[in-house]
Amino acid sequence: MDKDQRKSRIPFLIGLVSAPSVGATLCTPAFPAMDAHFGGGIAMGNISLVIYLLGGTLGQLIYGPLSNNYGRQGALLFGLCLAVAGAVASFLLGLWDAAIWFLFSRFITGIGIAVCFVLTFAMISDTFTVEEARKVVPIVSGAFAVIPYAAVMLGGIFVEKFGWRSCFFLLAMHYTLLLVWALAYSGISSGANRIYSSYRQILSGYFDAFADVKFLLYCSLLASTTFVIYAYIASAPEIMIVTFDLAPQSYGYVALGISFSHLLGTIFARGLAFRINATKVILLGGAILLIVASVLRWHVANAPLDFVLFTLLFISAFFAFPLIYSNAIALAGEAHHDTAIGSAVMNFLNMVSATLSTVIVLASSGGLAALVDSITLASIWCLVAVCILGRAMLASNA
Repeated sequence: MDKDQRKSRIPFLIGLVSAPSVGATLCTPAFPAMDAHFGGGIAMGNISLVIYLLGGTLGQLIYGPLSNNYGRQGALLFGLCLAVAGAVASFLLGLWDAAIWFLFSRFITGIGIAVCFVLTFAMISDTFTVEEARKVVPIVSGAFAVIPYAAVMLGGIFVEKFGWRSCFFLLAMHYTLLLVWALAYSGISSGANRIYSSYRQILSGYFDAFADVKFLLYCSLLASTTFVIYAYIASAPEIMIVTFDLAPQSYGYVALGISFSHLLGTIFARGLAFRINATKVILLGGAILLIVASVLRWHVANAPLDFVLFTLLFISAFFAFPLIYSNAIALAGEAHHDTAIGSAVMNFLNMVSATLSTVIVLASSGGLAALVDSITLASIWCLVAVCILGRAMLASNA
């Protein structure tokens, strides 16, 4: 595959990588309305997000072997059909006030759309060298930085104009368009690469990936940023709409503004990929997060929460995230020999992190405390992981 053909994959990869996060963020402006609608003191919005993420977590482990045995395209179409069916069901069941079945539909949506994460990073590893991937991942992540938060803004507008159920109608339309694109797109491998002929071989492939310490360290760096991002996604509606008394539409505009700092971070990460070693860029991102965490923790302990400072701090944090995860993804793709299984495990751990973060916010007495703790832990782990990797590299060169 020549350079132009490889570049032609990027727009499609952008559409894939942003789809799972759109499913999580599009509906967040509806959370307070969902909580009020279902009543009983139940945080239905956050519960539905946890259920969606649980589906996405389990789905990560399905599509690696499926894409190896039945081709990337077959796995993608299967997952997208599930996602469309789940989103349509969420809209209809919201109309019928069927809470349990509504949550089940979110679970099915999560399982289906999980295919997008797995195949995005598998296709990047299939197509690009690690040095090319360090330049491509920030481009793909640039859309990942903006599209989900544009979805928050659009969701806020729809909630105010048409009610909370309209978010799920919009999500179903988005996934349907992505399915049509996947059917028409010719750049996906439809051939099977039957690496695994039995369930025992599939399990052996997963055991190999989970036993690869260096690979897991790179995965943990990606997971640490996801942990903070989903703590923010889960807690920001309450903080912005309830604490700061913003309208859902205004919260959407703030989220979109923060996302542009995320986009700037991806551009900066791509520029650094031409000049600086990947682990040094990760270290820089971790240092920025540690500064943000320290200021936020001190401010929350000593003064009332301030909207302007809170927003500025998370603008800085979202700028730092791509410095960490874009390099971690590129290095993880090189570290493990089976790109599909490696991508599945990386995204499984990533979704475990997202689910755990959301559950912690849901269980905490206030989302802000969990958010402060999450960014502190993530920043410390980034610095620790880089030190472990640095020592391992020195030992291997000795």
